Amino acid sequence: MGILAITNDPDYLPKSSHIWDQCGRSPLKTRLLRNSLLMGAVSDFEVLVSGLVRAFLTLRPEILRSSDQKYSFADLQPFSTIEEFQEHCIENMAEVLLRGGFDDWMEWFGKKRNIKVPGVTEDAGALVEIFQRRHLLVHNGGVVNKFYLSKVSGPELPVLGDRLHVGTQYLENSVDELTVAGVKLSFSLLQKMAPNEVDLEELSHRLEHLSFDLLSAGYFRPVFSLNDWHLGFVKDSERRLIVMVNKWIAMKKMGLAERVCIEVAEWDTATLSGTYRLAKLALIDDNAAAYSLVKAMISAGELRRESWRDWPLLEGVREFELKNIGSADKIWVVAFGGEHTHPNTEDGRNAEA
Repeated sequence: MGILAITNDPDYLPKSSHIWDQCGRSPLKTRLLRNSLLMGAVSDFEVLVSGLVRAFLTLRPEILRSSDQKYSFADLQPFSTIEEFQEHCIENMAEVLLRGGFDDWMEWFGKKRNIKVPGVTEDAGALVEIFQRRHLLVHNGGVVNKFYLSKVSGPELPVLGDRLHVGTQYLENSVDELTVAGVKLSFSLLQKMAPNEVDLEELSHRLEHLSFDLLSAGYFRPVFSLNDWHLGFVKDSERRLIVMVNKWIAMKKMGLAERVCIEVAEWDTATLSGTYRLAKLALIDDNAAAYSLVKAMISAGELRRESWRDWPLLEGVREFELKNIGSADKIWVVAFGGEHTHPNTEDGRNAEA
């Protein structure tokens, strides 16, 4: 479907399959493909930064007064209104800024606009390395030079003359880093523009939905990072619980189940709603008790059919049902009056929070 959307040519599908088969058999072609995907991901992040800069200047045109750019009377002649000229100034300031590098962009957001984002506008070592590796691949064939070494830091740096590539894990980690950075930067800018507490809470709610979508798609590292960051500023107690549960779900999927169990064991849910009591049982894999609570909640109208079907928190509970409950007694048949094939519980591509 993706190839068809790009080419709009059904006849290209067999050709694309042949290309993917060739890539799978050729390490060199696979390496080139991964390199290209990294370049594309970094370019997408640059497009996002460009859009954020332009949006911020549009909403705060007074920033234009701080520009060193000088305009003559002749420069004004092509414009029939002050609004048109203002739009031109915005485009010009954004273009000048974006000619710089990652450090220049983050300084503009962080120091000049006071939009402080941990891991993005400050302490952004991982992002800097991604941008510098892309720069090496584009301009130096991936060969490490002094400029790269002057920009990056870490305990296991390559040496001058090494050739860097983009492995599968590196590519996945880089896409995760860029995704988290883009979301954090976008939401931080929106927070800066929010006029009151009501709008800030609405933004927090939207971030929950975005986190849910990422959880649904199986992007557990970004979900963990975003919710860990979100906990630093979410104020509403109900939403804070949602954020915490989503973070625990992601941690469990990342192989940190033991740590989750330790943290969840200290969570007192006695006075909370059934949703959170269910969350605790599912997180510690007490699936039999969780299954009984699911049935009671569905019967009381406290749990939707979509939640039972899709919430990744309940994957273990659904697996418990598959292994221990007969077909005629399954929840989907008894509670919802129909047959249902459970979602794939292996790849974590379904969710509810």
